[in-house]
Amino acid sequence: MPYDVFVSYPHVDRGWVEESIARPLAGALKGDGSRARVFFDTYSIRGGSDWRATIDSEIRAAARFVPVWTKAYWESPICRQELETAMSCDPSQKRRFVVPVWDGNAEIPGALARLQAHRTDLRNFLELLMRDLDLRSSTGGDGIEWLFESIQGWDRDRGGRKLFRIARENAGNLSDIGRLAGHRDGVQGLACGPEPNLLVSAGMEDHRNWKSSVAIWEANTGRLTRSIACEHSGRVALSADGSTSLVAGYNLCSQVDLRSGREVRQLLGPCAAIFPNGQQAVTGTLNGMVVCYDLRSGEAQSAFGRSVTPVPTLWQRIRRRRPASIVVAHDSSVSGLAVTPDGARIFSKDWSGTLKCWDCATRTEKSARRIPSFQYSPIVMAPDGGALYWDGGRLDIETDEVRQFRAAESTGHVHDVAVSNDGSLVALAASESGLVVIDASTGQTLFQKSDFEDILWTVAFSPDQRRIFCGGGHQREHDWLSTGIYVLGVVGSVV
Repeated sequence: MPYDVFVSYPHVDRGWVEESIARPLAGALKGDGSRARVFFDTYSIRGGSDWRATIDSEIRAAARFVPVWTKAYWESPICRQELETAMSCDPSQKRRFVVPVWDGNAEIPGALARLQAHRTDLRNFLELLMRDLDLRSSTGGDGIEWLFESIQGWDRDRGGRKLFRIARENAGNLSDIGRLAGHRDGVQGLACGPEPNLLVSAGMEDHRNWKSSVAIWEANTGRLTRSIACEHSGRVALSADGSTSLVAGYNLCSQVDLRSGREVRQLLGPCAAIFPNGQQAVTGTLNGMVVCYDLRSGEAQSAFGRSVTPVPTLWQRIRRRRPASIVVAHDSSVSGLAVTPDGARIFSKDWSGTLKCWDCATRTEKSARRIPSFQYSPIVMAPDGGALYWDGGRLDIETDEVRQFRAAESTGHVHDVAVSNDGSLVALAASESGLVVIDASTGQTLFQKSDFEDILWTVAFSPDQRRIFCGGGHQREHDWLSTGIYVLGVVGSVV
């Protein structure tokens, strides 16, 4: 059977060509519902066959020939021969058989320069090619509303030379890719990884009856793989192996086993963080407690802070009963928790903006400071443990230096904070400014997008930093509704 698209490329560019051109096209559907057939030599040539004859015959039989014009392409005799074969199939280009992609740097020889080559927007190129071949997204309306893994910030630094400057030259925009249809009454928590293709979301399905769920998605295709009913909906914490999730609620959090698809138990506290070993977690409560739990048994292991006797309730006063002492870490409700990668220290933040550091071995307070922060905003540890972030700034763990974000004063109430895997970008989900992406080193705003239908409550980076997932909800009369999980591409960023 002939191929719909023949991709011609130099092997030095194989990685990004496969990821950003061949795979998106191979994921499309034809009018009869079958998959589009894409010739990519690594997978399309059988062992023991005459590869030269196979390539020549498949080029002549294909519906379209897509050469990827880079400097390496013109330096490859095999690539030039493939192009000559393709040009001989349609010398006048009446049926637009040859559809080139050009990096904008390589010099195009002779008469080939007259061919229209897609240079600055490969997403648009893929869309036009799909339309020309009558192809459509394989995910359709079932989940995500886009086909591509692209919008990837295709600046690739190889030996000091940057190959593709994709999308816009100003490197300061976010591009809409699509939406994931899920959590009808509001998306309240998102987390990605550690697997590159794992996205976990938490949200309300029926807020009037307090029905919530946790959804597991394939991040690169948007396919919903599992939906798990649970008691609570809020921020999501993931274990290092991606097997366990803690979903925070108002005063409790749900421990969800993502592999078995069931809610295991409920732990005390509306915010939580999981230790790197995946066997312990720390939760913060409304009365200022910070408690460590064993996730295997659900038993509380220890608490941080000082012992206090709470004010007796009316019921206790009537019966003249003394309330039991508790160990509290803060004087107000705990809103954020983070654990260092070595599991030696815990950071906690309360509604008043007090940030504390605790030694896990001795359960003693190491430091305390006041930070400018919205009361409900969380704190997030950089993956390498070098810095701690919140809505108003960052703390350098080694030097103990605090740096404020310049954009923090104008964002409004920040409901969630996310940090990219390399610690270079910080994303804020804000009530007034929508999504704000900040340079972590300088504190300056890089991207901002506010034209959302929903008030944003949560945000997460994909592990490759090329996509940002965010979600929330909006009020209609007496109901809360959600338009889904927004998927944005970081356009023009350097990867």
